[in-house]
Formats: sequence, structure tokens, C-alpha cells
Amino acid sequence: KSNLEKSPVLQQAQQQVAEKQALLQVEQVRTLPNYTFSAGLKRVADTGKTQFTLGFSMPLTWFDRNTGNIQAEFAQVKQAEAQARSSSLQQNMALEEAWTTWQATQTLLDSLQSQALPLATQNLQAAQKGFEAGKFHVLEVLDAQRSLFSLQLKCLQLKNTLQQTAIQVQFLSNTL
Repeated sequence: KSNLEKSPVLQQAQQQVAEKQALLQVEQVRTLPNYTFSAGLKRVADTGKTQFTLGFSMPLTWFDRNTGNIQAEFAQVKQAEAQARSSSLQQNMALEEAWTTWQATQTLLDSLQSQALPLATQNLQAAQKGFEAGKFHVLEVLDAQRSLFSLQLKCLQLKNTLQQTAIQVQFLSNTL
């Protein structure tokens, strides 16, 4: 079995299908007649003698073939199977969506860390040197600092999203 088939949601759906199939089999068995055999002793009051009796009964199922219950249970089996397929599709879609989100977040984080953060750091260093040389106002330094901090915060948020999405992918793929 793949890891997806081992997920609790899909196992529960498969269990429901199995239960409905078992109930269908019970209803199908109910179409068979129940034969009854009996044996006993009987005392005849007039003669005072004891007689041995045998009995046999068999219901006639010409009109009662339990078709209504069989059809109802068959519909229940089909409904449970459809629900299991739906659960499987939902699980696969959620996994695919989580994986796509993880990939996009990783790409964006890599881009920020490799390009934007180094540029923002260089920008802050240049603004600080320019301020020390008297070429820039303190506002330029603060603006460069704010830009760097904003990018660092965005990287932390992306790392958080990346971790949450990785956990979701592991949970959905049942590898957690």
C-alpha cells in the first residue's frame, strides 16, 4: 500500500465500504429459506399411548425475495464506494495543493535570501557610510534599515509558512 492509502481518512472510508458490503451479504442470505426440523413425543389422551412425531417446515419464498432490502443495501454500498473515491480525490488534491504551496514558498524564500537580502544589506551599509560622511540624512539610513528589517521579517514569515506546509505535506502523505 502507498502511504496515501494508509491515511486514517481513507482507511475509515474503506472500512465503511466493507461494512456496507457485509450488510448487503446479510440481506442476500436472507433470501434463502430457513428450514425447520422438529421431533418429539406426544401423549394421546384418549388411548394413553405415546407417539413419536417428526416435523418439517419450509417457508415458500415465491413472493418475498427480499429484493427491496437487497436493492437498498446495494445502493448503500455504491454510496460508500463513491464516498471513498471522493475522500481519496480530496486527499490527493489537498496534498497537491500543499506541495505546490511548499514549492512556491521555497522558490520565493531562495530568491529573497540570494538576491534581495544581500542588496538590502549593501544598501544599508552604503547609507550608513554616506551618513557618516555627511552625504545622507538619518532618514535615508532609517529607510534602508526598515527595508532590510522588512525583508528579514518576510523571510521569517516564509520560513514559518514553509515549515507549516511541510508538516501538512507529511501529514497528508502519511509520512509524519
